[in-house]
Amino acid sequence: MRDTPGFATSRLDLIASLEAMRMLEARIRTQEDTYMVRETKAKPVESALMSSYAMEPLRFMCCGWEPGLSSDTMHRLGFYRDANGYDYEISMTSGETLEHDWAKIPMFSVTGWLYLDVV
Repeated sequence: MRDTPGFATSRLDLIASLEAMRMLEARIRTQEDTYMVRETKAKPVESALMSSYAMEPLRFMCCGWEPGLSSDTMHRLGFYRDANGYDYEISMTSGETLEHDWAKIPMFSVTGWLYLDVV
């Protein structure tokens, strides 16, 4: 995903990347990339994901920050379709925390999923 046009990795404070193949319940093979974002970059990264990929704003849910559910689309993750027709979903989360002040949350993660094929 790092080489995919449109995925704004240049806006991320890239600390680590995790690439993994996983099987979803629907038996769709995906590639997953996870980027860590420092608290000082969290708001600009959230804004970029919202404007570029229509991700919903982060909301505090139970015990962490994650994209809220949109009432009009019933969707919360960001979405991107590249020129070859491949679909991507993008999300940002804080991980488990009770902290409401983003400046006190050391890291957020941005995860993108590329849907490859049905197996």
